[in-house]
Amino acid sequence: MIGRTPLERARVRELERIAELDVLMRVARIVHATRSPIGLPANPALADVERARLPQVLGVLEAHIGDAPFLAGERPTIADCTLFAAFRFADFGGVEIDPACARLHAWYARFSERPSAQA
Repeated sequence: MIGRTPLERARVRELERIAELDVLMRVARIVHATRSPIGLPANPALADVERARLPQVLGVLEAHIGDAPFLAGERPTIADCTLFAAFRFADFGGVEIDPACARLHAWYARFSERPSAQA
């Protein structure tokens, strides 16, 4: 799940870090700033800032995935798992993933059908 060659491992780690620090973190900040499931105080200004930044980083992943079935190519990796967690948290928290990211939405639908994602 982390790649087979040094180059693949570097690419997977790069994508996983983008999914974690740029997507999941922004989604989490939006959720917790608007309707925190753990009772954090609302912070609409922070939510607005993160909502404005989210499409840009999603655009990076949208451009990268192209027509590949997974973020790093033909096989699922830890980057897919992390991005899936971010999308699931977005669903849970009512955070919209930019509809213009058609490739990522298609990826999410495919990944959601995997037995491991349904478990």
